[in-house]
This record gives sequence, structure tokens and C-alpha cells, in this order.
Amino acid sequence: MRRTYDNNHIHARSVESGAHPSRHWVKNFWSQIRADIPPGWRVCGENLFTTHSIPYTDLESYFLGCSVWYRAAALYQPPLTQDVQQQGQRFLP
Repeated sequence: MRRTYDNNHIHARSVESGAHPSRHWVKNFWSQIRADIPPGWRVCGENLFTTHSIPYTDLESYFLGCSVWYRAAALYQPPLTQDVQQQGQRFLP
């Protein structure tokens, strides 16, 4: 399930999405790093905590980022994402 977070908000595909047990892990993860996310930055990725028809094994994290944004500009490039990775965020290969 696609998730987006910045230093003030976290939501699934829609900002209107409600609570669900599969979202608790990623919300807890976000609560631990949100203070370190610079204003205007956001991370998009996949929440892999929920059960899928093909089970995931050996994941680095239950949330894998696929893009980092600053305002409307996509920044997913290794030098620009180092700060986010140092906070514990892992990215899709």
C-alpha cells in the first residue's frame, strides 16, 4: 500500500484514509523520524507490513521508499537521499 509522509503528516494513497491495523507499524516508524524530516520534504513508498498473497522475507524494513520530494521536485538521487537514509528509511533497489 502506497504511503506518503512529511514532518507533519502521514497518509495512504488518499489523505482521507482511515485507521487500519496494517498501518500501525509505518505510523510508529514515522513518529520516530518525523522531527528529522526537513520542512518541504516528503517520502513516498510502500507499506509492506500487511499480509500479501506472496509473503515477503528478509526485508530491510516494512516500509521501503521509492521517491523523495522537495516541494514539487522529485529528488530521488543517492546524494540527495543520504539524510533520509541516515534516519533509517530504506529504499527500493
